[in-house]
Amino acid sequence: MEVDGNVPEESAIALKQGRAAASQSKRGARMVADVADIEMPIRLDTGSLTAHPYLQRDNRGIARPSTSRLVRSMHNPSSSNASSTITAAVAAPIPSLSEAKQCEKESEKMKTSTAGPSWFNLPAPDITPEIRQDLMILKNRSVLDPKRFYKREDKSRKELPKYFQIGTIIEGPTEFFSSRIPRKQRKQHIVDELLEDAESRQYFKKKFTELQSTSQNFTRRRKPNLKKLREARRM
Repeated sequence: MEVDGNVPEESAIALKQGRAAASQSKRGARMVADVADIEMPIRLDTGSLTAHPYLQRDNRGIARPSTSRLVRSMHNPSSSNASSTITAAVAAPIPSLSEAKQCEKESEKMKTSTAGPSWFNLPAPDITPEIRQDLMILKNRSVLDPKRFYKREDKSRKELPKYFQIGTIIEGPTEFFSSRIPRKQRKQHIVDELLEDAESRQYFKKKFTELQSTSQNFTRRRKPNLKKLREARRM
């Protein structure tokens, strides 16, 4: 009978493998025992709900949301704690046809009330007779002073501006004695200031007399022509 020299080594390897398998089996048994000790609940405990839940059961036992409890009341002091109350958005009622038309009219009115953000939201104020006079004077400002010349405006645009704003010019401290208008001479409108200025009144009177003389000369030249036309028609 022959004896192999590698037998002791093989026995040692087999012994190690047996010990490892035994340790793994012990660990598996311990884990099974630990899992067996854990008691699994039959029903989950969600804890106590709020005092006023937003779900209510009807006569059939079906849970339905209560619209009165979805939104927290602003006048209810008991609903001040946001953590203990459940809030949700309630769908807004559908507006009627008349209300929708009224909303459209209001939105269009808001759009036309200003010139838009590109024009710094200039308002469209109500044009009173005094404001109309001031706008007409500003439009014909080239006639006020013969020594000032302005850019020629388009004569086809006869309507007044719709969007404008009236402001007040605040003079600086250096203009106190040079170009400041005293409070006694300050008026509320441009027409009143022009009528109070002596130089402007003298200039307006001069231009008025010139216009009157030119109109009289024009009518005198046209009179004989009218007579000739009448005689020609009679013949």
